[in-house]
Amino acid sequence: MYLIIFQTQIAHSVGCAFIVFRINYPDSLLSSDSSSWVVLVYTAIFGASMALFASHFIYRYGSIDINFGDKFTSGWKFGILFFIPIVTGIWWSTVVRVWFWPNTDMNEYTRDMIMEHVGVDIENISYIGAKFYNEVEGNLTKFLNAPAWIGVSQMWFMVISSMVCVFGFGAGCYLRLSNQLSMASSAANNLQIQLFYALVLQTAIPLILMHIPITIYFLCPMLDLDFDFASSFVASTITLYPAVDPLPSILIIKNYRKATFGE
Repeated sequence: MYLIIFQTQIAHSVGCAFIVFRINYPDSLLSSDSSSWVVLVYTAIFGASMALFASHFIYRYGSIDINFGDKFTSGWKFGILFFIPIVTGIWWSTVVRVWFWPNTDMNEYTRDMIMEHVGVDIENISYIGAKFYNEVEGNLTKFLNAPAWIGVSQMWFMVISSMVCVFGFGAGCYLRLSNQLSMASSAANNLQIQLFYALVLQTAIPLILMHIPITIYFLCPMLDLDFDFASSFVASTITLYPAVDPLPSILIIKNYRKATFGE
């Protein structure tokens, strides 16, 4: 089972390996090597988005907690919130280039899967990916493929750091807004309630549509589970995220809703 992401990239997990690739059609303007860099850029943007979630929720908490905001998100420190996603994107792309770049072992392991699901030879795609276990020929014993584990450990650090920031600072915003609701005037209280519910949904959306799917996508091959649904699941949710993320603000905050629907 596979799903095309943005009409070009295909994500799939098979056995103990994961792969993200694009098909090189005969009339393609890009060479095979150039297409591999397109896949790398795509994955780097995904990595940067992980850090962008963290920066977003750190800033939101700083806008509610004045003391925290003065110390960490005001003045020149505000620029750090933009710098972190750039660094993370570069780090993510470096991991892909060093540890997940195409190689002969991955070619042979994924050749049959590519032919079965896409109908093309492995030589006609550009991909990045990794296999977490190797087997000795004629021996069923498996051993760890160190490069894959080194690379995915770094990606786990970036994903988990993002999840901690989203959940931690999201919870902090939740508690702060809860306290403010009990002290605010009627008009201010109404706005705070809208922001409160929008915050709850905007915290849940990246966790459900981005963090959890990529966790499942990495975890299945790490556990040597050939779980096809994980591939289509992560592809679908990543595609949905940009469209779904603005909806809580548009639908819950009254002024935005009035401007959108003409109420």
